[in-house]
Amino acid sequence: MIKNLTQSVVVLLVTLFVMPVFAQAPEKMNYQGVARDNSGNVLPNQAIGLQVKLHSGTSGGAVVYSETHAVSTNGFGLFNVQIGAGSNVSGTFSSIGWGTDAFYVEVLMDASGGTNYLSMGTQQLISVPYALYAKTSGTPGATGPAGPTGATGAGAQGPTGATGVTGSTGATGLAGNDGTSVVIQGSVANAASLPLTGNSQGDGYITQDTGHLWVWTGSSWTDAGLIQGPAGATGATGVTGNTGATGITGSVGATGATGLTGPAGATGATGLTGAVGPAGATGATGLTGAVGPAGATGATGLTGAVGPAGATGATGLTGAVGPAGATGATGLTGAVGPAGATGVTGNAGATGPTGTIAASFSVTASGSSDYIVGNTSDYVGGDNTDPTLTLMRGLTYTFVINASSHPFRISTTNGGAAFTTGVSADMVTNGTVTFKVPMDAPASLVYYCTSHSSMVGTITIP
Repeated sequence: MIKNLTQSVVVLLVTLFVMPVFAQAPEKMNYQGVARDNSGNVLPNQAIGLQVKLHSGTSGGAVVYSETHAVSTNGFGLFNVQIGAGSNVSGTFSSIGWGTDAFYVEVLMDASGGTNYLSMGTQQLISVPYALYAKTSGTPGATGPAGPTGATGAGAQGPTGATGVTGSTGATGLAGNDGTSVVIQGSVANAASLPLTGNSQGDGYITQDTGHLWVWTGSSWTDAGLIQGPAGATGATGVTGNTGATGITGSVGATGATGLTGPAGATGATGLTGAVGPAGATGATGLTGAVGPAGATGATGLTGAVGPAGATGATGLTGAVGPAGATGATGLTGAVGPAGATGVTGNAGATGPTGTIAASFSVTASGSSDYIVGNTSDYVGGDNTDPTLTLMRGLTYTFVINASSHPFRISTTNGGAAFTTGVSADMVTNGTVTFKVPMDAPASLVYYCTSHSSMVGTITIP
């Protein structure tokens, strides 16, 4: 909604002040304004509705005349109306007593061209409209010529004669020529930009560089001087209009072309090792390889179970029963007889079946920097150098070591003592280490080379 209006009332007043005085005052006066929005931007080529009110006495005094206009702005936002020629709302323009009081003009506007007017401000009329008062001012004509002096009487001077009859009023002088009205056509950058053709007498333009009004006399331009009055006070902010209805949702636009494929994302972190799958079918027996070097002596096996106790020796013969003697005092307890000879040790029991191997890891060395465990295809990301291994409690795993000069050890820390519970051997360079994971094993162990600290990996036990 438009809430501000730049007015040019003073332009009209000064313009008429410097023009010739009207001999026959018209029953209307020119008014020009510039329509702007509340950001100060002009509203070019737009239909607007105006209401003009004339107040007497003060800017808020009684309205002695009111009218409306429906006009359109030009390309500069300018509009022109003639006050007194609009659609009458109240009062009679020709009956205004211009000489009896001060008068103020108030302009109201509806920027949409309707009749919901908002006041744009009020300014005092200074002088020019009072030319309208001249037509009914009752100013008398010029005094007629004096009558001839009477002849001097004879004899003694008589008493002063009675005052002669006043001469009749002289005829009213001829009416002056009509003054030229000024119609402001717009504004130009400077005097050099004033049009030299297509002008009518009384056409006017304001030069933007000086603010002067230039008037076409019929053959040339005349500088009427600076006519811009002081800016009027800012009008009160108009009432905020109701929010407009929501517009219809537009149709969905066509799908845009597929964008270029973005660069590959960074490789994700290595996921946890999956649970050990079921053991594959036993492969065909390979050809017998050449006999390898003798392996290190294995650890001493566990002591076999104690054999069953030997049979009890035969009972000795019972002596003859003597006659019952008198009951004597209780004798001392006799000494314990010697222990019987130890029975023959039973045969050793048969060796129990080997437990199921959950997984077997081949372990080799990469120089003195890393252990290589299994194949790259065994791991997400394909990295099998010192990989993290996930083992399950209660299951048995084997490590087939083929890493000369790199003793393999399982421990709780890198460089720590060997973890021996469930581990069949320590510091193996060529051979097999069996590890049955205890149920109470810690959540994390390491495997490392006791000769090279950089060769170390983690064992995770969930």
